[in-house]
Amino acid sequence: MCSVNIQMDQDKKDLKCGFCKRGKEVEPQCGQLWHDELQKCTAHKKCMVRMQNFQTIVHSLVISHSLLLSVRWETEKHLPHLIPA
Repeated sequence: MCSVNIQMDQDKKDLKCGFCKRGKEVEPQCGQLWHDELQKCTAHKKCMVRMQNFQTIVHSLVISHSLLLSVRWETEKHLPHLIPA
C-alpha cells in the first residue's frame, strides 16, 4: 500500500511527487515521475529510492538502539558493579 499522499491541482493534470512536492520539471534531477491511479500515489523514481534507503537506515538505528538497551539491562541485572554511576 502506498503511503505517499498525492498532490494534484484542481484539474488533476499537474501531478506532484509525494516526497519532494515537485513535478515533471525536476525529472532530470529526481528521475521519471510515476503515478499509480489505483493507489493514488505519485513519486519520482529517485525520491522513492532515497525514501527506501532512509527507512532502512532508521529501521537499523531502532534495532541497534533496542539491542543496546537490552545489553545494558542484562548487564545491570547480572553485573551491576560494571555499570558506571
